[in-house]
Amino acid sequence: MLLYFPADAVHRTLEQLATGFPGSKPAIDTGGKAMMKSQDRNPVFRQVSARMQWICDDPGALAKCGLRLLESQDFASPQPSVSRLWPRRYRVGSKVTDDERPSRNR
Repeated sequence: MLLYFPADAVHRTLEQLATGFPGSKPAIDTGGKAMMKSQDRNPVFRQVSARMQWICDDPGALAKCGLRLLESQDFASPQPSVSRLWPRRYRVGSKVTDDERPSRNR
């Protein structure tokens, strides 16, 4: 749900969660610029009148809201238990895409 709110509202909410629930481990979906730009081309998103607004290219930057990143996954490098369930064409495509991307701490 956070993706559908402006950045300032998301940051305030995350700060409140970090302060109100110290030591908790929230799972948060983020989306980068490429995802936001492509939402109007995706037939699933086109069916929804609401548009995603919050752009977060670097989940590690959420530390400024009081959160500590424990793990980060993206569609190009999902957990093996998830990617095994994908159709072959997506598994192969994500492998090629991931090989071309610079490595980052996950």
